[in-house]
Amino acid sequence: MMGMSINMISLFGFILAIGIVVDNAIVISEKIYTEGESGKTPMQAAVQGVQRVAVPVIFSALTTIVAFTPLLQLPGVLGKFLGDIPTVVIIVLTLSLLQALLVLPRNLSRLDVSPSYRPVLPLRILGVVRKRYRRGPAMVHP
Repeated sequence: MMGMSINMISLFGFILAIGIVVDNAIVISEKIYTEGESGKTPMQAAVQGVQRVAVPVIFSALTTIVAFTPLLQLPGVLGKFLGDIPTVVIIVLTLSLLQALLVLPRNLSRLDVSPSYRPVLPLRILGVVRKRYRRGPAMVHP
């Protein structure tokens, strides 16, 4: 795989990138879910949800890629030692962008969250908890 082995330095690069990868997926998923809750069809929610958050998600990944690119230019032993970190981060972020912008919306385009949807029991319980959380704690006066 491009002359790299999976060692501790490569693994560290992956750990650095995994937070951004998960964050991008959560941002896109939440926007699609919110669009679906507003009454749009699942396909409309997926398309409009991605359209509204695509630019911030792309730029968040690109800024990290740009920040790690100079590490590829380090000379000598330090460059060879730390060169795996930016390589792994750049590859992981690039692949995660493709997944978050193309694959994830396609999978979520089948998710029905319209007001008429009747979810299974665990999701109904989660909905009740969400409503209580949004209202905030009840004030009890002595």
